[in-house]
Amino acid sequence: MECLAWNPTRLPRVSLIRARLAAHEAQDGWGWDPIPTGSLKAVLNWWIPQTVATLPQRLEILELVLKRYPDVGRRIGLDQLQVGPQVASYSYMPLWSDDGSRAEEAVSRQQRCEFVRETARLLILVGVGLVELDHLDWAIVLSTH
Repeated sequence: MECLAWNPTRLPRVSLIRARLAAHEAQDGWGWDPIPTGSLKAVLNWWIPQTVATLPQRLEILELVLKRYPDVGRRIGLDQLQVGPQVASYSYMPLWSDDGSRAEEAVSRQQRCEFVRETARLLILVGVGLVELDHLDWAIVLSTH
């Protein structure tokens, strides 16, 4: 399914399927970073997005997931705001089409700042619990992003 997410036209549907599966992982207790959640995080990661979708398109996906699956969207959104070392891996890129051919190699500082700012705004708009947001050290988040 990660292969299908490279194409921005398929990304909303693929993301909602992954979010739905991730909602069930949370209920079933699948572990630390189960496959559906990890796959969705990989697509939306600000530092190495595993899609050719633009930054605004990825933010639209995050907003869609937050509206339809708030718990999943909250986990993914808060993960994007974390400061410090993070690990990510590359998803399979399609060889049979040009879906992944326009993938960006690096994300600019401006893009990173915009993504983090908009992610925080979306989380606040959908009512992420203030307790969850309080656990973030905003001075560090803002200074490093």
